[in-house]
Amino acid sequence: MTLIQLWMAHGLIPLSNNGEQLDDIADEYINHLLCRSFFDEVRDYGYGQVLKFKMHDFYHDLALSIAGADCRLDYLDGKTRHVSFSSGSSFTKTLSFVKASSKVCTILFTHGKSSGAMEESTLSELIESLSRLRALDIHGLNIKIMPNSIGKLIHLKYLDLSFNPLKTLPDSITALLNLQTLKLQECCNLEQLPRDITKLVSFKHLDNIGCSKLRLPRGLRKMTGLWSLPLFIVRNNGGLWELKGLNNLRGTFMIQILEQLEDANSKCKAKNLRENQHLERLDLTWAHQGVHDEKLLDSLQPHPNLKILEMWGYTGVTFSNWLSSIENLVNLTLSKCDRCNHLPPLSELPFLETLRLYKMKGLECISDCDMSEEVSTVSFFPSLKSLEICGSPNLKGWWRSASMPDHQQHPNDQSLPSFPCLSSFWIRECPNMTSMPLFPYLEKFLSLNNVSIKPFQETILLSSSSSSSSPLSKLKTMEISSTEDVVSLPHGWISNQISLESLYIWRCKELNLGSDVDKMEWRHLNRLNHLEFHSLPKLNSLPAGLQNFAAVDSEAYLT
Repeated sequence: MTLIQLWMAHGLIPLSNNGEQLDDIADEYINHLLCRSFFDEVRDYGYGQVLKFKMHDFYHDLALSIAGADCRLDYLDGKTRHVSFSSGSSFTKTLSFVKASSKVCTILFTHGKSSGAMEESTLSELIESLSRLRALDIHGLNIKIMPNSIGKLIHLKYLDLSFNPLKTLPDSITALLNLQTLKLQECCNLEQLPRDITKLVSFKHLDNIGCSKLRLPRGLRKMTGLWSLPLFIVRNNGGLWELKGLNNLRGTFMIQILEQLEDANSKCKAKNLRENQHLERLDLTWAHQGVHDEKLLDSLQPHPNLKILEMWGYTGVTFSNWLSSIENLVNLTLSKCDRCNHLPPLSELPFLETLRLYKMKGLECISDCDMSEEVSTVSFFPSLKSLEICGSPNLKGWWRSASMPDHQQHPNDQSLPSFPCLSSFWIRECPNMTSMPLFPYLEKFLSLNNVSIKPFQETILLSSSSSSSSPLSKLKTMEISSTEDVVSLPHGWISNQISLESLYIWRCKELNLGSDVDKMEWRHLNRLNHLEFHSLPKLNSLPAGLQNFAAVDSEAYLT
């Protein structure tokens, strides 16, 4: 995003005749450079989002040679137009050259979050000397007061003041009519913006991540051209109605609800986010115990194009029905929503790949539907690849109905459904969870921690009897821990796991690994290269089939 904002600041993205937005055109440029290997992507491991781009050393050197005197690092002369400094001290040393260089359009500080300090007088000299600046990055320089002279930089389009202990910004910033981007990341002391900042007609990006004290100005809804506003804090006097005009938001949007709204009924009528078709990620956080949270959540219905949704601390009893209508949702995380005892239907979301449920203490079942209703649907979680369920002590089963089909007692009943694409499954601290869909196609990871072993047993037994393929035959890593009531693992589980590379079994006080009918069953693990047994009192020796494995880097704790 920063790269695109700097391109925009220097007019490198031309307006399109067919109505394309500037950021869409910039994305085409980025994709073109990626295809030619000019850039490589650096992605976030958890969500797969692009964090930044890196340039190959060869291309970097080539770009520097072509740029010549136009671009400099820690030095400039009369020909320099774009300069970056690695520290505040390196800038101070060349301040005299800055004064003599009237062509400079870009000054960037490329250090980390903190790099010494810049005195107000030094900053004033910089501003007075460089009237042609289009991009100014002075983040992390311990700037406490921004001089009024900043308003003289009438060509300025990009201003980064992040990681500075600023308490206020001068009103003169509202004179920067060309300003497109204002970055204020982690300006933790900043409490308010100039009142007339909403009149900046060119304003596109306001980065206020980490500005926990900042109160956004009234009239924000008038800034219909705003593309990015990552953080919106809802206080009692800062209502959600301000979002009604912000229909062009892109990227990530976080809403933190710090206080109970006095008149939630009247202030939650409008569907404030439904028109934001370019929004990719929405984070909703509650930091209070509200009584109108269901209506508040109803009012925050996003556009179906949303890809990532996270909710933290929601105190309503039920989730909104719109949760199951976000057709393009890829990642869903629900955490500490303690009063909810079930989720809305999610099984038919066509693109849902990741589902995370953390510390849902009130959760009793995942789906309130009868199992037969979900099994009869055309698809059952058709794209789900990763499932994490952690810290739900009251969770008893996937479905509300207690009458689950028993394969042995009722062999003619419809079998439990299977996740068709699930590759990784974590279930931890859910000791009462005894029934769930089968997971025979796991490839990456299975973790069972302080849970009933019954879902694992059903996956092995029911999948083996209903399919020609062996369940879990592609699984690479498996962890079983803190299952204190487990005496034995299902017969045949080892012979199925022919792809297993890592196996961890910890703190299972009653588990007897020598109870298998065929004690040589472990010989099938011929790809195993890492094995850990820890706190297994009933384990007196390694299983017979493992004793001749030269490839195993084992850490076996016999207790």
